[in-house]
Amino acid sequence: MKNIDIKGIIKNFTDVTFLKFLIVGVINTLFGTAIMFISYNAFNVSYNISVFMNYFFGSILSYFLNKYFTFKNKENSLKQKLLFAVNVVICMLIAYGLAKPSVRFALSSMSEKMQGNISMLVGTGLFTILNYIGQKWFVFNIKDKVKNEIKDKSEKEEVKDKGKVISNFLKVGISVIFSFVILLTIIQNVVMHLQIKAGQSFETTSFEKQHLSLFLPSIIGVIVVIILSTLFIAIQKKLTPKKRKILNIVLISGLIIVNIITSIWWLKTTYATPSEDPGKVLQNSYLFYKGEEISFNDYRYFAKYPQQITLMFYQALVMKIANVSNFEQATKVFYHLNTIYYIATFIVLYFIFKHMLDMKNRSIKKKYGNEENKYSNSTIITGLLFLNLPLLLLTVVIYGDIPGMFFSFLSAYLILKGLDKKKLSLLLLAIITMTLAIIVRKNSLIFLLAICIMYGIEIISNLKNICSKLKDNLISKKEKIKEVLFVLMILPVFILPIFIPSIISKSYLKTVKYEKIHNVEAVPVKTFLTMGMSESYKAPGWFNAYNFKAYDDDKIDNEYYNTAIKERIKYFKEHPKYFLGFYFFKTASLWAEPTYNAVYYINLAEKESLEADKDAWTAYFKLLRNNPVSSSLYDGEYSNYLSINSKIIQYTVLLFAFIYIVDKIRKKKELSKTDTVLMLIFLGGYAFHILWEGKARYIIGYHLALFPLAFMGLTIFSNKIIEKIISKKKQKI
Repeated sequence: MKNIDIKGIIKNFTDVTFLKFLIVGVINTLFGTAIMFISYNAFNVSYNISVFMNYFFGSILSYFLNKYFTFKNKENSLKQKLLFAVNVVICMLIAYGLAKPSVRFALSSMSEKMQGNISMLVGTGLFTILNYIGQKWFVFNIKDKVKNEIKDKSEKEEVKDKGKVISNFLKVGISVIFSFVILLTIIQNVVMHLQIKAGQSFETTSFEKQHLSLFLPSIIGVIVVIILSTLFIAIQKKLTPKKRKILNIVLISGLIIVNIITSIWWLKTTYATPSEDPGKVLQNSYLFYKGEEISFNDYRYFAKYPQQITLMFYQALVMKIANVSNFEQATKVFYHLNTIYYIATFIVLYFIFKHMLDMKNRSIKKKYGNEENKYSNSTIITGLLFLNLPLLLLTVVIYGDIPGMFFSFLSAYLILKGLDKKKLSLLLLAIITMTLAIIVRKNSLIFLLAICIMYGIEIISNLKNICSKLKDNLISKKEKIKEVLFVLMILPVFILPIFIPSIISKSYLKTVKYEKIHNVEAVPVKTFLTMGMSESYKAPGWFNAYNFKAYDDDKIDNEYYNTAIKERIKYFKEHPKYFLGFYFFKTASLWAEPTYNAVYYINLAEKESLEADKDAWTAYFKLLRNNPVSSSLYDGEYSNYLSINSKIIQYTVLLFAFIYIVDKIRKKKELSKTDTVLMLIFLGGYAFHILWEGKARYIIGYHLALFPLAFMGLTIFSNKIIEKIISKKKQKI
């Protein structure tokens, strides 16, 4: 990656043209916004028409002011006017499409009128930024290029690289933040041992100093992983490509078979049954599938938590396809389906890792010509995924988490492959799978946001190339249309997954026969934000019953939550040390607890079984105790074996994801699309759960996003060890 010219970026956005555009932007924004707000608030014109009037009249004024004042362009062609119109329509679609659903999601507790006003402001700001980029680089720059054909070639190249400079600046910023967060998480893992313990009714987090008896075996485990990875890659390097491929297929197939057998054994052995929210949704899904009446209280539950409606629809559809005859059979279907999703998620992550390796090998071949497969495909590394015991235990949680992870990662993979191969069909499949992800788990929106940001950065990076292709007479119209669709239409279409679940939920609630349900307001976002910044008997920022009031009241007392949030912020300001400690322990309870809260969910049903003694929390460890050798692994409250297994994975993944990204920053190597989207998924989940109600189970998907990055780091690290060993042998000779 080239040196980032920060001065160049600043100069580009502080030149006279940009300052003039800001002045014009203020004028036409005030003009258009005045028309919009007056129409919407004074004359009760609909939201859509008011927004259209803003963009329409504001754009007309913008055209003349920017043409003659900002860019001083004297061309008067129909082509330029059409380009201007196309630019405005595209900017309007993106700004309008993103603003309204985003504001509705973030501010769902506010009135529809207030949401409308705020989304107008957000949309206007976004439209102004996009409009500047489009007008400067797409509309009014055409004539300038014709007039300045005699300019020095180096100046043209400098202009052409501005998009890359901006995108590289953004990528480096993301990677620096990512590295800091990963380093903090490593420190939290090293200094403390965390375990979610299940009591009689609730889970609690035990914050303890790191146990040497757990830390040393975990570090030894990481060293063993490095040795195995290095040996395996060394063996692979001696094989022919065909034999290497066969070996990888055999090993991956073997890991899958082992996981299938282990999962089936686990599901047949455990006492776990659906409970709490997962149990409630599954029960109602079964009633919905059978066409039986749902109670008033359950209808009210769905009105309070409308995001559960789409999950119910999905589960009912699965029951219909499986043709289940009773609830127990339905439960078993979802247990086995969870296992399929669980294994399929790992396969998708493996393919993301393989895609990263292929791209790296391709760049090496391009640079050095005859060098082939420098970085061998180390399948053994993926054993870290398939040997992740906490995830295996959580297959008994019948909820949207596991299917949501699968669909989200599949969508990310399809996007990456679609961009690489320039296939619109893959991008459309990505949109479909992302819609399914959000249907089963609304938090999948974080994956969608990460994908959209990555896509936007790539558009900025290739903006000049795109524009030159559109203006090149040698390129066919078909190719130009494809380029336009790829760049300008896919991003707006990605808004669809936001709307579809909302439409399904609203349509369902309208069919409810109980009139009183129609007046029930959903539990607002601020309820979970309040919990996320409050103390809890479980861990800082975890569940503390703040949502009970919102659930019990038909009408939401917004002032109650507004006051609670304001008081909490005030307390944080007055006690900065407490503030830092609160969020240090909150993030630790999520990201330094390697079992993902699995112990609690298994214990829920385990304690109900007459066969389970007071110390047993899984059937797995009851079986272990029957074996005199393995019984020593069990300590009465939780298994050291489970903790060590989880910690080895946690340390390996965090350490090598950190090494991989820091190495790229240090050597100024270009960050790939895959690097960017995986970092954004992790950072999005991290930031979201700083604010949101805490629960270690929630962060699984974001933690799994680190695995391909860690695999790349470990592969490169192992290759360097091999190279050094070979180099030393040659020196001795």
